[in-house]
This record gives sequence, structure tokens and C-alpha cells, in this order.
Amino acid sequence: MVWRIFKSPFREYVLIAAVALALGLEIISGFFNNLLLSAAFLGALPTIWLALVALRERRVTIDTFNAFAMTASFFAGEARSSAFIALMIN
Repeated sequence: MVWRIFKSPFREYVLIAAVALALGLEIISGFFNNLLLSAAFLGALPTIWLALVALRERRVTIDTFNAFAMTASFFAGEARSSAFIALMIN
């Protein structure tokens, strides 16, 4: 039953719900920045994985650009931007 969470499309639904909830809580109260960054990071993991697989095969895909945007927003400390990008890519 637990492994069902990791299968597509259920995985995407869970990630979208988690990121949207964290983004909503952070916008309403402003105190959920760490939760928002965590949810955005979890939302970015599948894209980062696909980008690494593509780069290993010496291909540049849209996942590579998405992973670059997510990484840049994480290092800049932009929690809302990274969450919004995670919503868009899922």
C-alpha cells in the first residue's frame, strides 16, 4: 500500500497537494517558509532525477532546465519561487 504513493500519477497528485498546501499556508501566515522549502524540494526530486539521467546520457532536456531553475531558486532562498516552479513542473 505504501509503494502506491510512489507510482505515477498518484505521486504527482500527492506532490501537488503538498506543495499547494505549503504555499497557501506560507502566503496566509508567512511562518511556513521551511515547510514550503521542504515541499518544493520534494516536488523537485523527480525532475532533478530525470535531469541527472538525461545528463548522464549526454542529452539536454526540458527537465535539465527545470532542475536548473529549481536549484537556482533554492540557492537564492526564494521559497515561493521554488514552490511555484515545483507546481508548474508537476
